[in-house]
Amino acid sequence: MVSLMTPFDMPGVWKILELMRREPANVRFNNQVRQVLDAIDRLKEQKSRLKTTLRTA
Repeated sequence: MVSLMTPFDMPGVWKILELMRREPANVRFNNQVRQVLDAIDRLKEQKSRLKTTLRTA
């Protein structure tokens, strides 16, 4: 049996460590969802302001 820490596997180990150091995918996904929801909220606010402006005009 070959140890996982043999020199032949070191590039794989470094790749795993690099991936672990990065932001997890679910965090990136949650941030993207939050950005979309914030954009939707801003559009709703703009729509509300536009309706108010049209009513008073």
